[in-house]
Amino acid sequence: MVGIETRQWWIWMLFAMLCCGGAQAQDVLSQAKKLMEEGKAEQAFNVLAPLEPQRAGETDFDYTLGIAALDSGRPDRATIAFERVLALNPNFAGARIDLARAYYAMGSDDLAKSEFETVLKLKPPEHVKPVIAKYLLAIEARNRKLQPSLTGFVEAGGGTDSNITAVTNDFAAGVLQAYNIAAVAPTGNSIKRSGAFSQVAAGAEYSRPLDGSLSWYIGGDLRDRHHYNDNSPFDSQQLDARGGIALNLERDLFKFGLQSQRYYQEAVTPLAANGTRISNDRNTSGVVTEWRHALAAGRQIGLFAQLNEQRFPSNLPQNIDQVLVGGQFLNVWEGRGSPLLMLAAFQSRDKAKGPLNVAATSDVSKTITGLRALLQYSLTEALDVYALAGHTERADDSQFARSIVAAYGKDRLFDTGLGLNWRFMPTWSLRGQAAFYENRSNIALYEYKRTEISVLVRKDFK
Repeated sequence: MVGIETRQWWIWMLFAMLCCGGAQAQDVLSQAKKLMEEGKAEQAFNVLAPLEPQRAGETDFDYTLGIAALDSGRPDRATIAFERVLALNPNFAGARIDLARAYYAMGSDDLAKSEFETVLKLKPPEHVKPVIAKYLLAIEARNRKLQPSLTGFVEAGGGTDSNITAVTNDFAAGVLQAYNIAAVAPTGNSIKRSGAFSQVAAGAEYSRPLDGSLSWYIGGDLRDRHHYNDNSPFDSQQLDARGGIALNLERDLFKFGLQSQRYYQEAVTPLAANGTRISNDRNTSGVVTEWRHALAAGRQIGLFAQLNEQRFPSNLPQNIDQVLVGGQFLNVWEGRGSPLLMLAAFQSRDKAKGPLNVAATSDVSKTITGLRALLQYSLTEALDVYALAGHTERADDSQFARSIVAAYGKDRLFDTGLGLNWRFMPTWSLRGQAAFYENRSNIALYEYKRTEISVLVRKDFK
């Protein structure tokens, strides 16, 4: 009789222990879920991970463990947990989506794509489909980055320029105020000119990955502008070349490269005694670095810096070494019109390489500070309208560099523009723009107004 009672007591004790153990385990799972709701994925994972050897195979436990692992930056551990869930319940769409997310986080794009496509076949709720579509687009974009790419464009058009040489309205008054010399008539580049122009441009860039995130690139652009109405001396050609390396991480882009620009414009200046003529030709070359960071979908910040040397082959006193730094902010809002806002700020310090005169009392050293803004709105899927605004200040660092009256020249350039961009075919666009410039200065000789209206047709190659 005593033996029977003893066995019954042990049975009741074992039953109680199992019940308490199950309740305790359930409490741990509830605790982990609560931590997840509070955004404490790391703590939730630390709570659940020690129980994995005993509870692996329980759907609720494995799914919660997988979410905690994924959200705490352990996609490899998450895939194991989600695969156990799907082994028992292949139609668990939530686990399959999260398994696809884990594969994506690991960089296993083929597996992630397969899982996302499987979920679509299971006919998920409508609110889930856009999420999957974004992941599939991201996978496609990431795969493109892993392949060599060649992009390019050609464009052509024309317009009118009200002040090709950017000169003041009253040249004689400007010279009088700046140099105290009366009745000087404008000649050569000092004559105000206006007229029509045509413009063509072409460019290309090739990039090739070195590994999953590092790539190199090389590219260049060529632009030519031709003026009519006897303004051909102000025709210009510009050649830009660039190359470097880019490191593209999940939310950050780093670029380091070299750049070079050749600008050619004959202009109109008197012949020197040796038979040569000063032109506007200039050569610029330098080093450029850039960083961009994605704050969120459609929102980005960036910083850039350049070290340039600018040389004028026929006008040596204008030679400078330049340090340019700046930053920018870009935001695209979702919804009607997809409004876009871009803000940029920059400053350059231009150090002259030589004096302006024999006495070496002045040079062209200067500091330029600028702000720019772009606002764009899409009227339709193929038609955007935009507005531009900018403010640039120039402060001469050398005394009497541009006047014998004003010790330090100070300029403020305001520019505004309105335009539209119509993508009338998938790779073709038509851009029309009207821009207005006004430069205000404490030296009247450098004050001017200018209006430019242009229309360009562009073809992109991708």
